Amino acid sequence: MSQPTAISLVSAKQRIAEIGFDFPTPAAPIAAYVPTRRVGDQIYVSGQIPIRHGKLIAEGIVPTDVTLERAVECAQLCILNALAAAYAALEEDEGIAQIVRIGCFVACTPGFVD
Repeated sequence: MSQPTAISLVSAKQRIAEIGFDFPTPAAPIAAYVPTRRVGDQIYVSGQIPIRHGKLIAEGIVPTDVTLERAVECAQLCILNALAAAYAALEEDEGIAQIVRIGCFVACTPGFVD
């Protein structure tokens, strides 16, 4: 089985722009944690929250405090922030070949299934 081709930061930014998103600057840690940890050729990214330009874009429980649409926007932003953190941990000539795992947690009301 062949190895996947690594995607450079420039290519990732272009692709993300093509689908209508802005590639963020990696967010500074808000608490005492390490944003990424590199082990061999793998990078582990710490949990992300929906921060844009240094500000949290939403907080609360879905769907009572945060609409489903806003929650989707938050999830998209968290993924973009995770990618930004991962690319920040790479050397200039490196890229990302594969994403192994994405975990997501949503604060929601009991019975929420959307």
